Amino acid sequence: MNLLTKILLFFLAPGEKLPPGTVQPPSLEAEGLSWGWALLLIIALITGVVWAYRKFAPRLAWPWRVLLIALRSILLAILVLMLTKPVLHIMVDESVRHPLIVLLDQTQSMGLVDQRDALNDLTRAALAKGDVPPDRGLKQPPSDAQIGALKQLSRKQLLGLLAANDKMNLWSRLYDHVNLEVYGFGRKAAKLGELAPANGGKLTVQDAMQFFKQVRYEENVTALGDSLRQVLDEQRGQSPAGILVISDGASNTGAPALEAAGIAKQDGVPLFLYGIGVASPQDIIVSAVNGPPTSNVKERVSFVARVKTQGMLGKKTRIQLKADGKVVDEQPLEIRSDGEQEITLGYKPEVTGDVNIEVTVPPLPEEALKDNNTATTKVRIVDDKINILLVQQEPNWDFEYLLTLMQRDRRLQVKCVVIKGDKDIDTSPDSPYLNEIPTDKKELFKNDVIILNDVDPAVLGAAWMDLLKEWVDKVGGGLLLVGGTKFLPNAYVGTALEPLLPVELQASKAVQRYDSPVTLMLTVAGESSPFLTLSDNPEENRNLWKKFPGVNWTAWVGNVRPGAQTLLADPTSERATRSGPMPVIAVQNFGLGQVLYVGTDQTYRWRSKAGDKYFARLWGQFFQVLSNQKMLGNTLTQLKTDKLRYITGERVRISGRLFKSGFEPLTDADVPGMVNIKTPDGKTQTAELRLQSIPDRPGEYHAELLTLMAGSYSFSTVRDPATVLKFDVEDPKVELSDIAMNEKLLKDMATASGGHFLREEDLNKLPDLVLEKSVSNTTFKTIPLNFTPWLLAVLIVSAALEWFLRRKLELK
Repeated sequence: MNLLTKILLFFLAPGEKLPPGTVQPPSLEAEGLSWGWALLLIIALITGVVWAYRKFAPRLAWPWRVLLIALRSILLAILVLMLTKPVLHIMVDESVRHPLIVLLDQTQSMGLVDQRDALNDLTRAALAKGDVPPDRGLKQPPSDAQIGALKQLSRKQLLGLLAANDKMNLWSRLYDHVNLEVYGFGRKAAKLGELAPANGGKLTVQDAMQFFKQVRYEENVTALGDSLRQVLDEQRGQSPAGILVISDGASNTGAPALEAAGIAKQDGVPLFLYGIGVASPQDIIVSAVNGPPTSNVKERVSFVARVKTQGMLGKKTRIQLKADGKVVDEQPLEIRSDGEQEITLGYKPEVTGDVNIEVTVPPLPEEALKDNNTATTKVRIVDDKINILLVQQEPNWDFEYLLTLMQRDRRLQVKCVVIKGDKDIDTSPDSPYLNEIPTDKKELFKNDVIILNDVDPAVLGAAWMDLLKEWVDKVGGGLLLVGGTKFLPNAYVGTALEPLLPVELQASKAVQRYDSPVTLMLTVAGESSPFLTLSDNPEENRNLWKKFPGVNWTAWVGNVRPGAQTLLADPTSERATRSGPMPVIAVQNFGLGQVLYVGTDQTYRWRSKAGDKYFARLWGQFFQVLSNQKMLGNTLTQLKTDKLRYITGERVRISGRLFKSGFEPLTDADVPGMVNIKTPDGKTQTAELRLQSIPDRPGEYHAELLTLMAGSYSFSTVRDPATVLKFDVEDPKVELSDIAMNEKLLKDMATASGGHFLREEDLNKLPDLVLEKSVSNTTFKTIPLNFTPWLLAVLIVSAALEWFLRRKLELK
C-alpha cells in the first residue's frame, strides 16, 4: 500500500480494513452532483457570502469579516461536497493459494548411482545436501573433506538430502505460497498425496523427509509425455500455480513429451523442470539389436547393434554376438567419439528352431553403469523357402527394384509373369520368368505368397480369380495387391477378388495424382504392425516413416472393410473418406489367409538416401508375415501372435482359425484355453484365456492377454492341447539403456511451455519463480465519504465557531 493510499484512508476512512494483497492507487469519484457543477456552486455561494458581509456588515473590522467569510465558505463547501456523494474506489490484487503439482519420476533410473567427477556436478550435489550456501550457486564448490560423500549418490538419495536441507528449506518455502500435490509417474501418473504439515501449521524439514522416504522407485518405463498430459487433463479448470517436474528427462514410451509441454502452454500452466542426474556420465550402452524375425538354416543372418558411448573417448574393447549363450561372432570396438554407432554382426545357424540372440560389450571398470551393455532379440531359424509368384502387368520402377531384391534373397523362391513384357525374355527353368500365369491348381497352391501388380482382371479371367480366392480362403495363402495407374484396385469391382480387398472400391474413381509429393501417415495400427516395423523403437519407427519421401499418386479408394486395418494413410483432408484418412496400405484376414493392399507403386522412392536398407526390410516383412499362415500347415488349430517377443505391460494379440473335423469352421461363441508361464526363477503359473469368435467370420477367433510378468509363455486350447503357441515376455530395460540426464529435452520442454529449466543451483529461486507465475484475484472496494468522521468534525467545528463569533460580535 503506497503513502497516498494510507493518507487518504487515514483522513477519509479511518478504521477501514482492506484485504491483504497489492493495493493499486485509489480513485476519488462523485456518484451524485458532478465535480464541475459542485465547483461552480461553491464559487457562487462563496461569492454570495462575500457580497452579504460587505453589504450587511460594512462596519465590521476586516479581520473578523475575513474569518467569518471563511467559516461560512467552509460550511457551504462541505454541504455541497456531500451533495456530490463522494466515494473512494480502491482496487486490490489478492494472491490466491493455488496448488503446485509436483510430478515425480518413480522409475528405476532414479535409483541409479551417478558417478560425479566434474566439479560442477559435485557442487550441485553439495547444494542439494546443504554443504554449501544455497544462494552462492556454483561459485562455492565443496571442500575436499565433503567431496568423498558426494561422488556416488543415487538420484533418489539426492532428493532425500534435498528434503532434509534446512539451509535451502525448499519445500517449506514453497508451502508458504502454494499447496503441494505430489504425483508419481512411470507408465502413467498416480497421485501420491499432499506434501503438508503432519500436525498443521508450517511445513517442516521433517515433514518433507518423511514424505520422500515413503516414495518407491520401481516403474520400468517412463511415459513423461503421457503422464504430463494426464495431469493436465485432471487439473483442467483448477488453475494450478504450475507443475514441478522432477525427472532425469527420460521418456521412452508414449506420446512425445515436447507435445505435452506445448499443451501446458496452451492451458496456461507453467512448467518448472528440475533435471536430476548427470548430463555426461561415462558409459557404453548397447541400446538395441535388430535383425530379421526369421532366417534360413545354414545361411548367414545379420544383426545390427546400436551402441551409444559417452565420455569414453579413445577406449578400446570388443563387441560379441551370442546365439543361445554361445559366442558366434566378435569384433574389436574402438570408441573415437561420443554418440551412437551401428555395428553389424552375423553368423550361419546350423539347426532350426527359435534362437535367443544377445549382443554384448564387456563392461569397462570406469563405466557408470555396467547393466546396460547387452541387448537381446529372437530369431526363428527355418529350413523352408518362401515360394512367391509375381504377376506384373508391365515393368515399372517398383518392379525392377523388387525383382532384383527378391532374386538376391536366398529365403525366397521367385517366379514372375510379365503380361506386357519382352517377348524374348529368358523363360528357361533357371530363369525367374514364366511364359504365362500358372493355371494348374496343384502348382498354383504351392505358392506361399502371390503378388498382383496392377494386373488387368480380364487377363486373369474369372476362373483363375475363383481359384485364387480359394487359395487364400482355404489354403491360407498370402495375397499382396499392389495398386497401379490403370487397373488395380478399382477395375476389380464385381470380380471374385473384390471381397478380398481390405478397402471398399469406387468404380468411378481412378488414381489420385498430387500437385506435389505427399508423405504418407503411419496409423496407430501401423505403428504396431509387423508389416511396417522398421525399428524396434516405436518413436524411431514413427520418425523413419515421417522422413520417407512422399509419393506422387495413390489409388482412390473408400473406407477399409469391417475387420480390416489401415496401416498407412493419405493424411490430406481433401482425400479423406467418411471415417478418416484414405487407406494406402491396409490388411485383412480372409478365411485362412491374409490380404495386404498397397495403393501405390512408388515404394521405390523410399530407397532415397538409404538404398535397400528399409526397402528390403519392408518388402521382406510383407513376404514373411503373409507366408506365416500358410506355413503353419493344415492343422485344426491355426493360431498366431503378432510377434515372438514382448515386454511386460504389452498386450499380446492372439488370432487365427479353428476348425472341426473335415476343416469345417468352428462356430462356438468362445473357446477356453490355458496360458502357461515359466518365470525366470523357474516357477510355473497358469491362467485361463478364452478365445472369442469374430462376428460374421465363421471359424475366426481372437483374444488379448496383458503381460504382467516376464517369462516363457505358451498357449493352447482345451480342445486341442497338442497345438501350442509360444512367445516370450521380458522386463523392459529401457530405464537403464541411457542413464544420462536428457538436458536438451528438459530445456526444450521449458521453452515450449514458457516455463523454467532448473538445476540444483537454481532451486533456491524456485519459490520466487512460482510466486511470479501464480495467479492473483482482483477485488474492488468502494468507500462512501459523505459521512466520514473527519468531514463531519470539520462541518460541526466550523458551524459552531461561526455561531460563537456572530454572538460575540452581536451579528444577527
